[in-house]
Amino acid sequence: MPQIKNIALDTSITVSQSPVHINGIWECGDKRFIDPDGTLYEPVITAVPVTVSVTEFMLLFTAAERVKTRELRATDATINDFWLLLEHPKTENVVMALPAIQASVQYTLDAIDEAGVEIDIPARKAQILAGQLPVA
Repeated sequence: MPQIKNIALDTSITVSQSPVHINGIWECGDKRFIDPDGTLYEPVITAVPVTVSVTEFMLLFTAAERVKTRELRATDATINDFWLLLEHPKTENVVMALPAIQASVQYTLDAIDEAGVEIDIPARKAQILAGQLPVA
């Protein structure tokens, strides 16, 4: 089961779905946690990361994140390399447990945020690596 960690108390709470930080509140399915600036709690990834198709992986990013990533590919060789690997005809699945995938997701989210699309990077990373579609 997914968990959320109270950072100050160093305790984890089991919740029904992977935590997502939205407008100062961690949405966790059966529970909600108020955290205005996203510093009181953090998601805990305890389950084995999933494997998704390339199309499913791309849909784990919001439309705004995908558009910004396409823009960044023109000037950022690291992002371009990652997405070229995803687009390769022989690439069928994305295994979230691979450290290279996790690092590339982190790098991409950092670049998107630095380029002006404000996102909660830890929450988005946890959501993507859990294979959870973004909240509309």
